[in-house]
Amino acid sequence: MLRIVAVEHNQADTHLLKEALAQALTDCTLTSFEDAESAAKYLWAAPFHDAQLIILDLKLPGRSGLELLRDLKTDEHLCKIPVIVLAGSDSPNDIRSAYALHASCYILKRKSAAEHLQTLRTMFDFWSTTAALPWQETLD
Repeated sequence: MLRIVAVEHNQADTHLLKEALAQALTDCTLTSFEDAESAAKYLWAAPFHDAQLIILDLKLPGRSGLELLRDLKTDEHLCKIPVIVLAGSDSPNDIRSAYALHASCYILKRKSAAEHLQTLRTMFDFWSTTAALPWQETLD
């Protein structure tokens, strides 16, 4: 089972994540947080393998998603977890900054709910069935 942590302040977007996960028919769990501080407390308190994939918005209340990404990628255990930036910003600066901080990928939120849902289903399918992860043997 793939254990996913989502950091997304918009409840409608969190709902779409949950809906896409249910439709993707993948064996995953989703734990969500509305801000970087709550997510950080969870991630640093849990054994590093509790989260196997992180979905991160950039625009969060308080600490930004980029700040959390920087902290994740400088931690010796958490740096191994793939981080998908799922953001509404198509700013070249945001995209470059996310990759400079070692985001695994940068996905733009789609304007229509139907398109966004399809993007999310494809993302979940890729990360749960196609991508080889460092702890793959524990997913069975």
